[in-house]
Amino acid sequence: MASSSHPEIPSSSSQITQDAEILAQTYLSAPLNGPSSRQEIVPLAIPQITFDDHQEASFARGHSPALGELGLTQQVMLSIIDGLNLAMAANPPIRIVGTSGPVAGYLPYHWAKLPSTSINVDPQTGNRTLARSLTDHYLRAANINVFKPRGLVARICTTSAMLILTTKPEKPDDTMKKVGRGALAVARHMPITGLIVRQVSKSKANDSKKGEDIYQPIGQRRLGLIDGRALPLSTGGSPPYATQVVMQTMSRYGVHLGGTRAEKRDFEKRRAMECFEEAGVVDGNGYQVDYSAGKGARAIERAEKRRRQIGGQGRQVRLEMPKGPDGDRLRSWAADRLLWFVIMPAEKDMEIEDVILAESHANEENVSQKVWMGEMTFESEEMLDGN
Repeated sequence: MASSSHPEIPSSSSQITQDAEILAQTYLSAPLNGPSSRQEIVPLAIPQITFDDHQEASFARGHSPALGELGLTQQVMLSIIDGLNLAMAANPPIRIVGTSGPVAGYLPYHWAKLPSTSINVDPQTGNRTLARSLTDHYLRAANINVFKPRGLVARICTTSAMLILTTKPEKPDDTMKKVGRGALAVARHMPITGLIVRQVSKSKANDSKKGEDIYQPIGQRRLGLIDGRALPLSTGGSPPYATQVVMQTMSRYGVHLGGTRAEKRDFEKRRAMECFEEAGVVDGNGYQVDYSAGKGARAIERAEKRRRQIGGQGRQVRLEMPKGPDGDRLRSWAADRLLWFVIMPAEKDMEIEDVILAESHANEENVSQKVWMGEMTFESEEMLDGN
């Protein structure tokens, strides 16, 4: 979504807050008409998809009729997702819900790739101050204004965290075997990020139906993961929209510019390597990839090491990884590069380590040198392992 020049995002916390408010005012509107019940409503999990090789992955424009009982209609849900996709394209979160060892935690998200303008380093202690991102602000506003008044909470999760937090089927069911099955297309329109690219750059775009046809099998495989665990995902509805004010706001983040995903990945890798070098972490500090173990097993080993180095601060409940075939396949598969937008009962937050950080009203997060070094080591090892 960014050009080869990769302009730095706005670094002022006040500017990011103002930009997030524009997105919130445009895309978050779901008045609560009296008390409502969410009896028997299980989570909704919406996967990332990619419609075009020139675009980053966006969350599918999906909804569930079951949430309509709470005023979360198709129109409301699609609007929320459109705003989230714009925020993600412009300024991804600094933390997401992932798995660290055997628990679900609110973990750093690609800190090595953060723009230098969003990081302030204390020269005396080495501690960092990280500006909360546009996505962090937007999701916090969505929870405060839309989801929590309904007894729900929305989080961005990795695949493994989504599997832990979503409801398991009543009968034992080898869910992971269902990858590749299903008959539901995940979207009928291009994500709103694609709309912004077309409107601002005035370039001709391929018809959205083409993207739908090409990527339908990918969507089916991802939807197979939630079969029996979460609400069925429905699609359709009105196309995405964006006001002139929104487009002007997004242009400051380079969202409207050209540039391929490969170019962006190369830029982010260079940025990460600079960050590793600055932190004194080079080539994983001698980390050797043990290819005799499955990729998922290696990921879990690194996660457990990361958790020992960094340590949790706010875990209430310890969660084990899934048992049996689900856990075995997860350990060998490790598809955590895919993110999910998960809407679940608010009490599920009690099962996530350090999620209290997500509720902080501060616009910045302070990170100690120890935590920063532990994360740099973890991310450098992940990069060596091809993640």
